[in-house]
Amino acid sequence: MTPKDNITPFSVLDKKENTSVFFSDNLSDFIAQYCDSYLKNNDTLSNKGGLYPLLISEIDRSLFQSILNYTKGNQSQTADILGINRNTLRKKLRSLGFNHEKK
Repeated sequence: MTPKDNITPFSVLDKKENTSVFFSDNLSDFIAQYCDSYLKNNDTLSNKGGLYPLLISEIDRSLFQSILNYTKGNQSQTADILGINRNTLRKKLRSLGFNHEKK
């Protein structure tokens, strides 16, 4: 995985319509479409303040899982790829509920 790699298209189930929504290759477009879909399909008035932490935790979870898979669970390599300290990575993994063993 390199910085030039794009996110590949995939479908996300639309809760209210029970259909798949396809997102584009561009990460910025994907995030904008995700937010539009979230706002369209959720009662945002009763769920105030929920979109930002939801989006950040989902991005973090997906990002860390992808890099951990790529490094076969090696946290030192994962931290290097992400450009963060290994201890910071471990704290984030704990906060997201990951149970990866040290390798």
